[in-house]
Amino acid sequence: MADMNMLMFLGKISTEIKLEYLPSQVPVANFDMVTNTRRGNSEEVCFMSMSAYGKNAEAIVKHLGKGSKVLVHGRLRTERWKTATGQSMSKIRCTVEKQTFIDDARTAIAKDKSLDEPRYVSEDDIAF
Repeated sequence: MADMNMLMFLGKISTEIKLEYLPSQVPVANFDMVTNTRRGNSEEVCFMSMSAYGKNAEAIVKHLGKGSKVLVHGRLRTERWKTATGQSMSKIRCTVEKQTFIDDARTAIAKDKSLDEPRYVSEDDIAF
């Protein structure tokens, strides 16, 4: 059986979106997302770093901003690097393959003045 690397993440953009370009001039949008899950009396907050490339990056930068709610479909990848002191580091990041805009940037700013108030998503709200 083949392996599968697939992620669905519904949440809010929690950082400013940073647009950069690869040496090949492909646009890259880097941002973080946050989601809250409540189970009984406990709450779990999950942050995920995201990278979108090409047309996906352009659409995200154009239509979304900090506080926007978005559904992301993607795959996980591990970034590895060494610090100046030679220490090995790694970070898990999602490569965005498809996104569904729940809020655009203007709607998010109008509805949510800050990200300090958590929004809860129940399992019934997720269609799968």
